[in-house]
Amino acid sequence: MKNRFTALLYGLILVSAIANLNADSIYKSDEYGFSVKVPDDWRIHAEMNDPDEGRMIIDWGMPKVYSELEKTEIENAVSITAYKREEIKDIEDLMEFDFKRVEDITLAKSPVESMPGVSYQILTQQNMQTYSTNAVYYYENGIGYVIAFTATIGTYDMNHPQFRDFIKTIEFFEPSENRSPGSALPFDIGDTFPDSVAL
Repeated sequence: MKNRFTALLYGLILVSAIANLNADSIYKSDEYGFSVKVPDDWRIHAEMNDPDEGRMIIDWGMPKVYSELEKTEIENAVSITAYKREEIKDIEDLMEFDFKRVEDITLAKSPVESMPGVSYQILTQQNMQTYSTNAVYYYENGIGYVIAFTATIGTYDMNHPQFRDFIKTIEFFEPSENRSPGSALPFDIGDTFPDSVAL
């Protein structure tokens, strides 16, 4: 009986450990009105709230992957930038603002129809290295959101599916400063996410 109990206990510990390995964390900003599930093996590189510039930024690094093209390990990045700026009044303003921000390093950009929101693939070049970014744009509750995945050419396809899963979990809600009792539940984009992505 004791051996059976010990085996059961070890089994429960093992299941718990496996579950924790696959656990996600919730990142939430009440001030900017969004939450998202973040894999526990992503690490925060930077987190900034800059009221003077009317923005907040959270930036994660994904686990490194080896690129046959670049012949080295690469850490891809995922970021969310939220804007509260007077000149950004809709999604068109948001996209114009973001495109202008990177215009000096942009090689090309094209829409990605099979991603949610308004999505673009943007090729940029910095320090003789070419990067591919999938930027997804939303405008909700008076706030503009740029959700971006950036990778080298050799690692983009390796990690883009993880970004696609990440996007499914984003929810938008009334920011704390605007919220009133009985306000609407968060809007979850995962329910309308397409089953396939083709860039």
